[in-house]
Amino acid sequence: MPGGRPHLFALLGATLALMPGMAISGSVDVRVTSAIPMPGAAIALPDLQDRTRQAPLPDVAPLKSGLDALAAGDSPRARGVRNALPAQSLDQHILAWAIALYGGDKVPSGDITAAAKMLPNWPGTVALRRNSERALYRENPAPDIVIRAFDGSQPQTFEGVMVLARAYVASGNIKAARSVLSPFWRTAILEARDEAALIKEFGSLIPATDHRFRMERMFYADRANSALRVAGLAGAQQLAEAWAAADKGDKNAPKLLKAVPAMQRSAGYFFAQAEYLRKQEDFAGAAAIVMQAPTDRDALVDPDAWWVERRVLSRELVDEGDMKTAYKIVATHAAESAANAADAEFHAGWYALRGLNDPKTAASHFARIADLAQGPMTLSRAYYWLGRAAEVGGPGNAKDYFARAAAYGTTFYGQLAAERVGRQALNIAYPSPSAADRQNFAGREAVSAIKRLQEAGYDRYAETL
Repeated sequence: MPGGRPHLFALLGATLALMPGMAISGSVDVRVTSAIPMPGAAIALPDLQDRTRQAPLPDVAPLKSGLDALAAGDSPRARGVRNALPAQSLDQHILAWAIALYGGDKVPSGDITAAAKMLPNWPGTVALRRNSERALYRENPAPDIVIRAFDGSQPQTFEGVMVLARAYVASGNIKAARSVLSPFWRTAILEARDEAALIKEFGSLIPATDHRFRMERMFYADRANSALRVAGLAGAQQLAEAWAAADKGDKNAPKLLKAVPAMQRSAGYFFAQAEYLRKQEDFAGAAAIVMQAPTDRDALVDPDAWWVERRVLSRELVDEGDMKTAYKIVATHAAESAANAADAEFHAGWYALRGLNDPKTAASHFARIADLAQGPMTLSRAYYWLGRAAEVGGPGNAKDYFARAAAYGTTFYGQLAAERVGRQALNIAYPSPSAADRQNFAGREAVSAIKRLQEAGYDRYAETL
C-alpha cells in the first residue's frame, strides 16, 4: 500500500476541507456524520524564532487534566479541555495530537484531520491516517465525500478499504471498487470477522484470481483457516484441503495431494508436498520436490516464504552430510526482499566455502551480498567473508577485504575483521552538532512537547515523539 506523506495529506486535507470537524480554537463541535461540506480554516503556525522566544509556559495543570481524561477513556472531556486551551498554544497542540492518536473510537474524523493539518511535522502521521480511515468508516458519510476524501489514494486499513469500496459501488464505479479491494485482499492479514464481512459484501466482486492469490498467500503465512475460508471462491478447494492436511502433518495428506487436479497444481502444490516430506524427515524427497518447483517469483506468490523453506531444508541436509544438495537448494533461491536474498547468498557462499571447498564459487555469492547490502551489518558481513574466501584461494586480496569490513567497527563482522588486520581500537566518529544544530533541534515544537509531556507525567506519550 502506498504510505507516503503526499497521500496522507491528500486524505487528511480533503476530509478537513469537505467535512465538518473540530473547531480547535472554539467550542463548536459538529460531527462529520452530518455530511455538510464546510471548508476548513487555514491554521498559521508560528515561525521558529517566535517559538524559541516564547514566554515561560503556563501552569501544566490544564494539560494534565486533559491527558488524564484521555488516559481514563473519557475522550469527550479531553476534547473539551483541548478546546478551552489557548488557541495555537503548545499545550493545545499536544492535547490535539494525543486525542487524535489515542482517543479511540469516540474521536470524530474531523478532529483527526484538523490535528494532522495543524501539526504536519509531528510524528505519527501514518497512525493519524489510519485513525482517520477508521473514523470515516464509523461515520459512513455520503459516497461522494468518502471518494473525495481519499482523492485517489489507496486505503491503509480494513475499514478504509470497506468504506471506499462501498462508496465506489454506491456510485456505480465497480472498476474503481475492484482497484481498491484486490490489492488489499491479496495479502492483508485480517481477523476472521473482518474476512467474513469483506467476503459477504464484496466476495463476488473480487476476481477469482485474486481469491486464489490470497488463498496461497495465507497458507504461506501459516494461516490455514484464512486460506480455507476463501478456497471456494478461489476455485481450488482440493488444493486447499490437501495443503491444510500437509501443513498439519496429517497422515491422509499424501492421498489428498495425489487427488489434487492438475489445473490446481501451482507452486503452492509443490510447497505443500515438500513441507510434508520435510516434516516426515524425508529430506531427500523434499529436496527433489523443491528442485522441481517453479522459480518465477510471480508464480511462487510468496518468494520469501519459499526461501525460508529452502533454508530449513538445507540445514537438515547439512546435518545429514549432503552438502552438495544443500548448496543446490539455497543457490537456486528466488528470495524477494533484500534481507532474505542476502541471507540466501550467505548460505550458498558458506556451503560452497566450507562444504564444497570451492572458494571461487563462494566468493561470487558473498559479492552478491555486498550488492544487496542496505547497511553496515550486511556490508561488513559480505567483505569479511570475501576475505575468508580470498584466504583460501578465492579472488581478491584478503587483507583488503578485511580492511573494508573493519571500517564498520561497530558491527560484529567489522570487529572480527579488525582483529585479523591487527586493529586494537574502534575508530568511531562521535556526532558533533554545532550550536546552530542544537538551537534548531531545541526550537522544534515536537521537542518542546516532549519536555511538556514529561512535566505533565506522561512519559509514555513523550516516548512516541
